[in-house]
Amino acid sequence: MDRTLGILIVSALALAALTATMVSAGHALDKGEALRIAENFITSEATYRFDGMKDTLKLEVMDTYPGGYVVAGSFTSAHGGYGDRTGQFVTEALTPHTCIIIISNGRVESAMMDGSYDMITQKLI
Repeated sequence: MDRTLGILIVSALALAALTATMVSAGHALDKGEALRIAENFITSEATYRFDGMKDTLKLEVMDTYPGGYVVAGSFTSAHGGYGDRTGQFVTEALTPHTCIIIISNGRVESAMMDGSYDMITQKLI
């Protein structure tokens, strides 16, 4: 009986700690919120703002994990290159871009474009 009571107490404490952690971290992120976070991130990123074609943006949840989502996005730019290219020579070519956005606990943790451009640091890798 004492062992069972001990197990129940430890279980209750673990559940209380887990609940407190979930409450302090905010509510659980759902698919729609993850897509909105990814859309807001991409549309505010310099490459998209410079010459991204608004009607071409597509988003899709590719994977989920506890507390997060992997979202794939794609859009077409009117010119080649990345970032804000104001004052630079740009090619006159429609350029498709593919983005992988990792969202964890409501925040963009990683964002890569075309496998070679870090959208957070705005640098080629």
